[in-house]
Amino acid sequence: MARAHFDFSDNSVDEEVISDNIYSGMDFAKRALEMDDTRAESHKWFGILIGRVGELEGTKQKIINSYDVKKHTLKAIELDPDDDGNFHVMGRWHFALSELSWAKRKIASLIYEKPPKASFEEAAEFFKQASEMAPDEIRHHVWLGKTYMELDNKDAAKDELNAALAITAENDSDRILQKEAQELLADL
Repeated sequence: MARAHFDFSDNSVDEEVISDNIYSGMDFAKRALEMDDTRAESHKWFGILIGRVGELEGTKQKIINSYDVKKHTLKAIELDPDDDGNFHVMGRWHFALSELSWAKRKIASLIYEKPPKASFEEAAEFFKQASEMAPDEIRHHVWLGKTYMELDNKDAAKDELNAALAITAENDSDRILQKEAQELLADL
């Protein structure tokens, strides 16, 4: 149920649909962990959804939730090292924290003694692993392309974004990502 709510949110551009499904999905993810915290999927969907809650609620909550995202996603990788989605989530974790501005990092310093450490280089490594595990996943290529853009590696970014466009879209989420890939390519 947590995944279903995430999928509904991920296939929409309507902010109310996204928000309603993220919070509902989070309730199911909490219950899944309470029922069985030895399952990789329980940790995976809790990590994904708590990360999305942070995105919805702003920088402070995003930073607070980032510790749980990392903890639960790394646990999911430990329990199921063959799930490309977990590597993608860790790539997103590094990407999101790496793009925080100096001011937002100061907010993190006020909340915690040590803000979370992340880098675009590590994000690229996680996205590469995810892409190698599931080369037909559009999201891995788009996010790896975005990461290469942040690392100022335009040629690699173009290669990944073009790879994303070469894959047949299977759902609205894929189509949204491919539209983003086209827009990013136009900016390169």
